[in-house]
Amino acid sequence: MSEPAERLVKLVLDLVLAALVFAVLGVIGALVWHQAVDLPHYSRTARGAEMDAVGLESLFPINGWYCAIGAVLGVIGGAGLLVWRHREPVWALLVSAASSILAGLTMIQLGKALGPDDPSKILGAAKVGATAPVQLALQGLDRHSHWYADPYLYVWLGGALLGATLVLLFVSPRSERRLGSESVVSTSAGGVA
Repeated sequence: MSEPAERLVKLVLDLVLAALVFAVLGVIGALVWHQAVDLPHYSRTARGAEMDAVGLESLFPINGWYCAIGAVLGVIGGAGLLVWRHREPVWALLVSAASSILAGLTMIQLGKALGPDDPSKILGAAKVGATAPVQLALQGLDRHSHWYADPYLYVWLGGALLGATLVLLFVSPRSERRLGSESVVSTSAGGVA
């Protein structure tokens, strides 16, 4: 295989591995999200399903936890990917950005799967007084819009880019300076001997 072909295969394998790592981070995020959120409940009334004011206030932390978990795991994923692929930072940033969106989508979909069913299904034929928790899903958005229009999804992207940027600013220059000073010392020592 020629050198360009080998490089392309290596980059594709890196992309697949990074996507798998970020997908695993999305799974971890969904599991943490499922445990962290205290879901409010709808109550079946004569008029249908209703939620009191306290329950409505409890909807906001669902999105808040998603953002907090996604940002932290995004930073970890972005930083880890750039440490791993530090010799090709532009490629690492692009892969990190694409993979972070995959992680966010994974967290959303797995959160729905882990969470309770849609309360309208549960309360549809229930008697007055029955309760059902809301579904573990991002709240307050038009769920019929395209996935890329979901602003919460970009928390993962921002976290991944922040993590990669922190590595570029604080880790990469030190290691390059250290390597540069070692090569200068070994060259000057080699010239003296």
